[in-house]
Amino acid sequence: MNTEENKRVVHELFARISRGDLDGMLALLSDDVNWWIAGELEGVPAAGDHDKKQVAGILASMHQQLKGNLRLSVHSLTAEDERVCAQVSGHGELNNGRLYRNQYHFLIGLEGGKIVSVREYLDTKHVEKTWFSP
Repeated sequence: MNTEENKRVVHELFARISRGDLDGMLALLSDDVNWWIAGELEGVPAAGDHDKKQVAGILASMHQQLKGNLRLSVHSLTAEDERVCAQVSGHGELNNGRLYRNQYHFLIGLEGGKIVSVREYLDTKHVEKTWFSP
């Protein structure tokens, strides 16, 4: 696939998450995807490497804690070869009333139209405070 097609797949990834379309989002991932999330496990239990099944569990757990969906806005995409970098912001309100507003940078690898790797960088302190603090 060319870089414009890869960018389209990445844009669709965030659109499907924003719609709460977990099955559709997972369909964009290869079966052997590796999704890495920045952070330390003691503050951000979702930090580290995850396979497709684990990604599904993380997103399902997040969705259960949200009023509505996590809305992800893509601000820019830059592509080269089989890699796309995405600058994204996320917004959502948790059932406990806390507001989640984070900034992300993703480095996404693709092969044959499927996402094979994700490196997700975000404000881990905000994640810890919003999702995991008592």
